[in-house]
Amino acid sequence: MTLLKTAYRNQTVGNLPAIALTRKVLTAEQLKPFQRLVSEQVKSRPCVRGHQQRMGVNNVGNLSRYRTLKEYSWPVEFKSALQPLATVVAREATHWLLYFGEGDFLDEQDAWLDRRTPVDFYLVALYPKQHLVIDGRTYTLSSGDAIQFAPSYRHAVLPVKGEAAWLCFMVFRDFCAK
Repeated sequence: MTLLKTAYRNQTVGNLPAIALTRKVLTAEQLKPFQRLVSEQVKSRPCVRGHQQRMGVNNVGNLSRYRTLKEYSWPVEFKSALQPLATVVAREATHWLLYFGEGDFLDEQDAWLDRRTPVDFYLVALYPKQHLVIDGRTYTLSSGDAIQFAPSYRHAVLPVKGEAAWLCFMVFRDFCAK
């Protein structure tokens, strides 16, 4: 038996985990360190280019525009701000901040389409009225709301009006769950 068949108990890609939306996982006060980190460290960075840039369904015809700050670049004093999300951090593979300025976007991603993965994305909205399209449905999140979904779903961020920022995690699923 292959590792994937063991990990997924012979599930097919059609059995993707449900998309989970949770309101207010962080309070306004708990969001402040992340909002400050975006202001101080992310907004001024250039948009991601080259090998780190995500290419979507439109290939080079519509290259995504966004800024990011990976966990290894976070100033050490911000790492304690993750404490309210300890149950998420305990399952994480990595985390990062993702920022979209006026007109920035994430082209529809389908890199993991028809593939099972042992991970989900867990995103926390840092600003009000942030939009994310998953499998053709638009989800609107307020500051502090979180959404978890499998990367195997098609997902995109449409061109942003104003700005949007996400605290992003790649988290391992609980393989023991039935």
